Amino acid sequence: MKHRNLQAELMDDPDIDPGVHRAALKGLSRVNSISDAATPIARAIREHLLEEGAYPSSRLSLLDVATGSGDLPVKLAGQLEKDRLEFEMHACDISPTALEATAERSRASGVPITIHPVDVLSEPIPEADVITCALSFFYSLFVIVAVCWFVRRFFPATALASSTLDCWVLGFQNA
Repeated sequence: MKHRNLQAELMDDPDIDPGVHRAALKGLSRVNSISDAATPIARAIREHLLEEGAYPSSRLSLLDVATGSGDLPVKLAGQLEKDRLEFEMHACDISPTALEATAERSRASGVPITIHPVDVLSEPIPEADVITCALSFFYSLFVIVAVCWFVRRFFPATALASSTLDCWVLGFQNA
């Protein structure tokens, strides 16, 4: 392939029809459910806290970037509760429709999630101890790498997890 044919992501279009967006979020929820991203992320958090001698006494703040309908924060909360970890959950997204869906999922599940409308490519993101980004395979690797670079550059003491890349980038280690 000599030339890349880059297409704008429909989910990121601010003029997307809310009904179409909700349908896409529902499909992504199925993908996220199958991928079970919360389990390895919760395991990595637990293992890191054990290594630091901070398990289970630490209270963590977690931020899910590009949260969609809030699948990961709700599932991750369930995992962390099983581990008896105290946490506060935050989620950000550029889309008002996605943030409405996250608020609905938060209420339905009983998991309190503080919601932040943020365009992560042009606005600062809220600080958190752990930042997750479980973008599905529908999103380009470039966006994931850009988010990783941004967090490592501007929040060097923050742990960043990307389940899509199936790896941890720990900003508090020498990178």
